[in-house]
Amino acid sequence: MKVLVYSAKDFEIPYLEAANKNRHQLTFTQESLSSSNAMNSVGYDAVSIFSADLTHKNISELDDSSSLIISYGKDLYGSS
Repeated sequence: MKVLVYSAKDFEIPYLEAANKNRHQLTFTQESLSSSNAMNSVGYDAVSIFSADLTHKNISELDDSSSLIISYGKDLYGSS
């Protein structure tokens, strides 16, 4: 599965790659999901967003690309 990971921080990428165990093709961007970059997800099977990203205005733009939205946050890594 091709996954576009929005709001990826440099310190998170190794943890996400390790958890992925090469099951999915991950592409990382430091940009948070916005109306100006939502269409970058076209061609991906899923997107991952930071839980604090504002998505209520952007989700409708992703619906047409049939992307699955997966939310994550730094709580997954045991840090605050």
